[in-house]
Amino acid sequence: MTDPKTPKSPASDAPSWVDEVLTPKSAAEPQPQRQPQAPPPPPRPVADDPARDLRLPGDPPRPAPPVVELPRGEARADTWEGTDWVARATAGSARTPQMPTGTPVPPPPTDVWNAPAPPHSSAGRPLGSVPVPSAPVSAPFFSGDVAQKKLIAGLLGILLGSLGIHKFYLGMNNAGLIMLGLNLGVWVVAWILTLLTIGFGGIILLPLAALISGAVGLVGLIEGILYLTKSDADFQRDYVIGKRQWF
Repeated sequence: MTDPKTPKSPASDAPSWVDEVLTPKSAAEPQPQRQPQAPPPPPRPVADDPARDLRLPGDPPRPAPPVVELPRGEARADTWEGTDWVARATAGSARTPQMPTGTPVPPPPTDVWNAPAPPHSSAGRPLGSVPVPSAPVSAPFFSGDVAQKKLIAGLLGILLGSLGIHKFYLGMNNAGLIMLGLNLGVWVVAWILTLLTIGFGGIILLPLAALISGAVGLVGLIEGILYLTKSDADFQRDYVIGKRQWF
């Protein structure tokens, strides 16, 4: 006996395509699940193979050197810019030399007119300037001393000028030695040659020695007169301080 509330199935005489539409194929035929493929086994290291291990039995394994990575913002010292043709040609081996930087040098001092002043040395003298030697300063003479010195030098030149005594008195020793040696030397040479020539050489040599001695005495006489005719200031400037040798 059938329940009146149960829905009736479609008639059995329904076409077959109705059943295919009403029953999905996915539900009717379950698809097989794909199994995941296992990863391949890792290669066996060379060290594990005794035939390929070249290390000594007592040699411990050496650790691999650490890889140092530079920061992204830091540039290497041997990098070269692509725009530099020298660096491209030399593959970065040629680098632009950099001058060492030291302490900053202060600007040179300027003078009143805003012009650079010349550098000075430790002694306060500008560098590059040659010091001018100062004239030797002798002890100053008073007017009385200069007048007395002038009078004595003039009289010695007039009386003993041929021997150069006035030159020694004024401190001019070189000129005095020349006059003394010339006056005495000609007489010594004349007498020696006269004796060697048994008197015949004296006929010429003795008058020649007298002429030379007289010329030296004349020079002393003229210098003595010049000493006396000069003023005290000129005599001090020319002969006392200046040391004029002749006339």
